[in-house]
Amino acid sequence: MVRRMTTTQQAPNLLPDSLDRHVGENVATMLFRSGMTQKQLAEAMGTSRPTLTRKIQGRGLWTLVDLGKIAEVFGLRPHQLVGDLPAYEEWYGIRDSNPEPAD
Repeated sequence: MVRRMTTTQQAPNLLPDSLDRHVGENVATMLFRSGMTQKQLAEAMGTSRPTLTRKIQGRGLWTLVDLGKIAEVFGLRPHQLVGDLPAYEEWYGIRDSNPEPAD
């Protein structure tokens, strides 16, 4: 017998719209800070620019894989894209202290 979940029993939305928008704002900020284009970031992530644009605008869902790839590009940790970004000066210090990834 299959039981249906009632409205109060349904699993919570783990990535609410506001979180997707917040990550999008943080990604846009990091693009601005770095001077990188959406096209360049999309290529580094292995996705298309329109897909990345939708996510940045809060019209798409971010995945953990997305966060990991973006964090690597910007020299951050994935949780920083979900929370508060480091201050501009601090980011440059963090970015300068991280070694370049090996090819």
